[in-house]
Amino acid sequence: PRHSRPVGPAAVPLPLKAHAISAATKMDSTRYVGRVDVPPLAPPVCGDGCSVAQLVAHYSVANTIIATFTNERQMHFTDNWVAAWREVNGGAGPAAGLLVACMNVQPGQRAYAAFAGRLRAQGVGVYTANSDEVRRQPQGGRWFHVLPLLRTGVRLLLSDSDAVWLRDPLPYLRALEAAHPRMDFAVSSDAQTGTDSRRLGAAVSAAGGASAPSGRGAHSGRRRRRHAVRPAVAEGAATDGGGGDLGDLGDLDVEEFGACWGSMNIGVLAFAPGPEPGVGRLGAMRLMEEAMAHLSEEGNLGRVDQGPLNYRWKHGAKGWRWARQLHAVRDASGPRLCGLVNGSVVGGVLPSAQFCNTLTHGVLQLWRPLHVAPFVLHATWMRQQGEHFKVARLREARVWHDPPFWYGHGGGGGGGGGGG
Repeated sequence: PRHSRPVGPAAVPLPLKAHAISAATKMDSTRYVGRVDVPPLAPPVCGDGCSVAQLVAHYSVANTIIATFTNERQMHFTDNWVAAWREVNGGAGPAAGLLVACMNVQPGQRAYAAFAGRLRAQGVGVYTANSDEVRRQPQGGRWFHVLPLLRTGVRLLLSDSDAVWLRDPLPYLRALEAAHPRMDFAVSSDAQTGTDSRRLGAAVSAAGGASAPSGRGAHSGRRRRRHAVRPAVAEGAATDGGGGDLGDLGDLDVEEFGACWGSMNIGVLAFAPGPEPGVGRLGAMRLMEEAMAHLSEEGNLGRVDQGPLNYRWKHGAKGWRWARQLHAVRDASGPRLCGLVNGSVVGGVLPSAQFCNTLTHGVLQLWRPLHVAPFVLHATWMRQQGEHFKVARLREARVWHDPPFWYGHGGGGGGGGGGG
């Protein structure tokens, strides 16, 4: 059911009688996870005893994994994360290529068993990620569980569970890899403006690569919501999903080097695959090794993780600096990339107009004047960062998956208000 389908960025938000959500409402509004018309991939026979490598081998599609971390408090955001990904890939079929790591839970816990059961029924891989670091601070502790994923050599798209995918980014990420073969990872940012708005098609041409992937296959970038477009990143015209032209040059390249100095928002990270399946990419693994080292010292684990990681990757740590601090890396597109970790890692900053937060997506609408369609909406940069505020803002953007009655006339839902 398309119960919260958006109708356009200028549309008046659906009426809400209350932004705060009671515990009962949260439970009711997140049990709805859609219908499964195609039998999903069955869980591996190793069950809850699977290693990360076994899970990746079982669930990866085209050597790609899309992953997030969650805990018992954030499970309703993860339900929404899964539902959004399923919708960008057609809606009715099972999820493909998804892994969810659950922190600070045990397989025998009732909440985990119910959560894992409903996600596995949709073809999602679910496993526990427990460690002393996670126990002390889940936000920073999760990074100690990313390296096993990278060691498998997969293309890894990692996002926070409060991010909502609006389009399938995988064809775009493959085109980025073709345009910038030296780039180990790409990351979103906290920028409130774009840089030079270079089109990715020009970068692919400069690199002498093939045209962008068509999007056909397991991750096919089908149309979705008001921002749905054909995955035309190096050729063809994008549309607004209703036939309207969004421009004839396609999606944006990574930002120019100046954006590397800004705050890299680690809520969306895309790691390029290794040289072959089963072999991790050295730069990607080095980046995560430095993250783990930095969070293990100086009390950094108790801080918000983004600041310490930005500093470590770009400059060093307390009392010492990299011999080569943040610097531009040149490729066929010019000096656009970020040289990090003493020159051993190459990164890129994803375009702020397409990898959005609530400010750049709904308020500033950076995507509109550039005639591009956003890939993701991350529930950050709001007046409040509380859970209920995130849900309210995602509802206003009509990307929170509620049960059908939430916007109907049947009542319930803790004050959902009328409307279609």
